Amino acid sequence: GAPIETARRLETHLLSVIADLLLQQSAVVRVLRATDARIANLEDWIEANLERPITAGQLCRVAGASRRGLEKIFQSRRGMSPMRFVTERRLAAAQRMLNAAAPGDDVTRVALGLGFNHAGRFSALYKQTYGELPSQALKRASRQRG
Repeated sequence: GAPIETARRLETHLLSVIADLLLQQSAVVRVLRATDARIANLEDWIEANLERPITAGQLCRVAGASRRGLEKIFQSRRGMSPMRFVTERRLAAAQRMLNAAAPGDDVTRVALGLGFNHAGRFSALYKQTYGELPSQALKRASRQRG
């Protein structure tokens, strides 16, 4: 009778709700995967363009995202803003370059070549990140070579 019919309707409704939730979850997973791919492509683009001026607007265009959206994604995935990520990648490249510097290389050339327009600011950021001045890293590298 009636209780069995009510139970069937409730079961049908519950299965419908579960199916909707599974479809929504699947859509969310697809969006997250697409976002991960976009961010990975953007990070590759950043690595390939460290020596060029990079603006937040360029990053948004490359990622196909709004500024606010890109900020939120980077904050949640990297714990920093996209522009801070660019700076971090530039500092890491500078460290590699200074450690592998050839005779005659200098800190200013490395800094300018990686988009740091102010040598003093570059030195301060480098020291804050790596605990030594870039000139010290360069000297250490040349001593190790020599």
